[in-house]
Parts: sequence; C-alpha cells; structure tokens
Amino acid sequence: MEKRVWGIIAGLLLSWLSATSQSFFAPEVLLNVQGIPAQKQMDLQSLQRQIESMLASYAPEVEVALRPKQPIHIQLSLSVAQSVGDEYNGHLDIALYRPVYGEDEERPLVLFHEKDVAFTFDPLSSPTFLGADIPDSPLLKMIYYYATLGAMYYYDSFSLYGGTPFLNYLVLRSSFFEAGWRDNSGMTNALLSSKLSPAIYLSELQTKWGSYFRELWYLYHREGIDSSLPTAYNKVLTVVLQGLRQLKDNDSSTSFLTLFIDSKEKDLSAHFKAHQGSLEVGNTRNLVEELFPSIVFSR
Repeated sequence: MEKRVWGIIAGLLLSWLSATSQSFFAPEVLLNVQGIPAQKQMDLQSLQRQIESMLASYAPEVEVALRPKQPIHIQLSLSVAQSVGDEYNGHLDIALYRPVYGEDEERPLVLFHEKDVAFTFDPLSSPTFLGADIPDSPLLKMIYYYATLGAMYYYDSFSLYGGTPFLNYLVLRSSFFEAGWRDNSGMTNALLSSKLSPAIYLSELQTKWGSYFRELWYLYHREGIDSSLPTAYNKVLTVVLQGLRQLKDNDSSTSFLTLFIDSKEKDLSAHFKAHQGSLEVGNTRNLVEELFPSIVFSR
C-alpha cells in the first residue's frame, strides 16, 4: 500500500516525456567579478551567457521515462578572483533545488563546490550548444558534469535509484568529463584532488556504499521531507544519520558525508531551531554533531 501511495505522489510530481520544447533546467547564473579589471568583467559577461545557453539547452542522451513537470531550478555562482590575459582563477558553486510535496516551495537539493578553478576564456568565441553535445571547454565540461550529477540526485530523491540513467551516462563518458579537471596542455590540474571529480567520485558511486548512500538519499527526501506527518522528518533523519555513521565507520574519508552536510545543513538548522524544546530532536542534533564535529547548531 505504501509503495502505491508513493507511486501516486511521483505521478503528481513528474510527468511523461513529451515532444514539448520545455527546458530540462531553469538556470540562474551569477558571476562575481568585482576583483578583476573592468574590461575583463565585460568579457566575462559573454561567459555568463554561454553558461546560461548551455544549461538552458541541456538535453543529454539519457533515457528516462519521466521528466519534471517544471524545469529544475539550477543556480550557478562563479567568483573570479584573478585574471592574467585570457587566464582566470576562481571558485565555482552549483546548487539544484527540489519541490516539496504538498507545499508551495522548493528547498536546496544538492550543493557542489570547486575551489581554485583555473580556466581560459576567449570572449570572441561563441560555441553552439546542441544539448546532447559535451562542450569542449574544460570549465564548461565541469559545469555539465555537475549539472548531470545533480540531475542524478534529483531523480534519486523521488525514486529509489531513479537517477541511474544519469550515472550510467557519466560513467560511459567519464574520460571526456575528466578533461574538466585538466589544464589546456592536458596536464592534470590540482583540482583532480577534488573528491567529486569524475575519476574519484564516479568510482565511489558504483560501490555498494555508493548504492547505500543513494538509498539514504531517497529515504531522506521521500519519507522525510515529503511526508505530511509532523514527526516523520525527525524519525527518518535519525535513520539516515545512523546509516551515514555506518558509511563513516567503513571509510571516514568518504565524500558522501561532506556532500550530505553541505547540502542539508540549512534544513537541519531550521529543524533544530523549530524544535528546541524537544528531547527527541535534541538527541538527533547530538547525532549530527557527533558525525560532523565541525558543525555546531544553536541551542
């Protein structure tokens, strides 16, 4: 019976693929370029338009039976700290948002961060994005990779392993996306140390622990966030945290824990603030702080 109910909910949130021209993503691209010369700031306006165009036309060769009723809200922020000629360095943040069942709101789904992103940009180049094509630019490859990884987690949040087609797509083209973590000469960039880079993270996702994390991800969203029962979220959160503790006991360096707390810290903070007098919620907060010692919530 429970599976049937969740199936009905999924049907309300997702619709069948159709021949419409609706975009998969609704992109919001922000550039922070205040620290570089004025001419460079103007040049990078073209980069902002290119990123928006790429995400708006995103249509990889991924076979899924369902698609979101509304385009997925994806927000990208690129903060450029340095520029020398056509070479730039900055930080990249990408966030995807997810609607909440029964509520007229969306919440952050997953957050990705990349520090010290080195890239080149020629404002006179105007690449054409055909949706299925993986862009040539290392920076755009990186963004395309994270957008697809975010789509995997979006689908996983509505259906158990629902994002597998996106994972398969990334694994099949892993070598192409790894170029986003290399410099223009093809040499490995320092960014390859990023735990979320294709060479590292895709392999981790294909292990039994990667599958387990995706199960916890689904549980958190469908039976926690989407539940109308007032006590469901804290109970499900506790189960998810216990699962994350198993992941940590197996490998304390796993990137799954960092991804979870980066993406859900605001959710957790709001929950704990709203239930400060609850002993049960207080125990859950203690479990979070045990798992993530660098995080301390107000009491």
